[in-house]
Amino acid sequence: MMLTLAILVGLLTGGGEYLFHKGIHELGILFFVDGKEILHFLGPFYVVILPVVGGLGVGIIAHFAFSHDRPHGVAGIMEAVALRGGRLPAGELICRVIGSVLTIGTGGSAGPEDPSVQIGAAVGTSIGQGLKLSDERIRGLVASGAAAGISAAFNAPIAGVFFALEIILGEVTGAAVGTIIVAAVVSALVTHALVGPQPAFMVPPYSLISYWELVFYLAFGVLAGLASVLYIKSLKWCGEFFSNLKVNSLLKPAVGGLIVGLTGFFTPEIFGVGYSAIETILQGQNLIAWSLFLLVATKMFATSVTLGSGGQGGMFAPALFLGAMLGGGFGVIVHGLFPHITANPQAYILVGMAAVLAGAVRAPITAVLLLFEMTQDYRIILPLMFAVVISTFLSEHWHRHSVYSQVLDKWGINLEGGHDLNVMQGLLVGEAMATGVITVNKDISLAELQRMFITHHHHGFPVIDEKGELWGIVSIQDLEKELQKGNLENKKVADIATRSVVVTYPDEPVWVALKKMGTRDIGRLPVVDRKNPKRIVGIIARNDIIHSYQRAMLRRQEIQRRAERWRLGHLTGMECIELKVSPASRVAGKHIKEIKWPLNSLLISIRQGHSQKLPHGNDKLNPGDIVIALVESESADRLRELFEPAKSERKIQETLPGEIT
Repeated sequence: MMLTLAILVGLLTGGGEYLFHKGIHELGILFFVDGKEILHFLGPFYVVILPVVGGLGVGIIAHFAFSHDRPHGVAGIMEAVALRGGRLPAGELICRVIGSVLTIGTGGSAGPEDPSVQIGAAVGTSIGQGLKLSDERIRGLVASGAAAGISAAFNAPIAGVFFALEIILGEVTGAAVGTIIVAAVVSALVTHALVGPQPAFMVPPYSLISYWELVFYLAFGVLAGLASVLYIKSLKWCGEFFSNLKVNSLLKPAVGGLIVGLTGFFTPEIFGVGYSAIETILQGQNLIAWSLFLLVATKMFATSVTLGSGGQGGMFAPALFLGAMLGGGFGVIVHGLFPHITANPQAYILVGMAAVLAGAVRAPITAVLLLFEMTQDYRIILPLMFAVVISTFLSEHWHRHSVYSQVLDKWGINLEGGHDLNVMQGLLVGEAMATGVITVNKDISLAELQRMFITHHHHGFPVIDEKGELWGIVSIQDLEKELQKGNLENKKVADIATRSVVVTYPDEPVWVALKKMGTRDIGRLPVVDRKNPKRIVGIIARNDIIHSYQRAMLRRQEIQRRAERWRLGHLTGMECIELKVSPASRVAGKHIKEIKWPLNSLLISIRQGHSQKLPHGNDKLNPGDIVIALVESESADRLRELFEPAKSERKIQETLPGEIT
């Protein structure tokens, strides 16, 4: 079934990718050719107006169709795959793709590859959600769509596969690799049928002149790593600038378009995707070092302004442009100085594209394979890998974020291996699990089991023995297999249940439980006592993890809000004190709402072991807990007395009640 769906994803993504590029091409002709005639009275300045028109259109679409409560673009797909089971708003993705056509077609400096990934992701999530598949399978289809998008954009299916694994999933999972490969190959075949088998760029022959040349590739790797970091930071700086700009958000893309238009008036190569400029220098034309370095600076600036102001498009293709121009300028210099031991500048253009891309998106395998598929020449692999590794290593050393993780970090999300470490490390299974566990006895009949599935609408139940201990697990699929055989008489749950049960523990982080679910493609896990693995204490499902993650995000925001209140209080003379609950203190073993707190005191957080939480009235303070509180100086001693062994009942009675807010 999944392979059939992967073929469908590849077909639809390949077709959608063709229409997307066709739309950019036709819109470019409409604005830059026909528009020149309509705006002839402006002379050469007509190009300044075109990105403004596109920006106005994008601003209108954004106002009515874009949500602003989650990351978008490839970063948004990464977040959805990691934290929301691959469930994406397909309608919004398509609106963003339309916005990308408008942005790029009118000269905005952005790339088409990220929107191509969005097309594939929209197809994958729509099919998965429409068929009501499990979260794990939806994630696989979304990743397959992403691979198909890159495959169609570059005629590079292998690079598409590794893009999905390195960036979208963040890990290699055997269950998803098959569907990803099929979707990428089918998408490439669709592209071959529609536009031909040629790669994205026509690459000249390449050869490594001398092994001494590797020294220059090492030096260029350092330069590419520096350019990658500047590109990442430039995107951040411009994003912050437009975020703080006191202009109606609907007009910000138009303001960005005006800046890009003025920049493009002097360097028109920065308009749109920029592939034609790359093709030009690959053919050996316009290879002037200072001119190429100027294009690096202007393209970086124009892309940052386009995307920072709200224009739609990708960060992938501009990284290729930056690498090509940087490599071209570097190649011109070293080949001019050492013509007998260095290749033509075009070789450095190719290596530069991969090196800057790898440093910017932190996907070195994708970058190497992409250039390998584009050149179809194994001889470029050695210098390519050399420069890519150096660039990636230094880029990570100098700046911890990629262009995508930087967007996620803005939303407080830190993904590693497809999991949000910032929140999910401190979120335990015990906080997210449901304690009302419905179990079945191993000795009940299959007819009774069938009634339980119908009554409770679950897809599986933990199976217990006569002692009430965990014995196995039975799923609705197990029952359906027996129903197909038509032999339910005299059979019990024990005859069809699985004895090998994947379990989790209350003290495990929820991302560990999520990984266990993904390994076996199951939707829920029994939670057992670590000291007695046969005693069930709860059950956790994917939805429980998603809801608990959302609560944890709100909790962290609340902690940040309270921290701001603390800083404000600190300026007014209040104290922030840290108090440990001792076994003999008055508050030990009591709920927060039962304690008579001093006036003008505010509990900020409670640290229990390695986790930290906001205080609530029903929370019990246990020995060893650390309480952080904000209190006015005159009430600080009374607050401390609550956490010390009681000296007299009179002192406690003198403590005045207050409010915990």
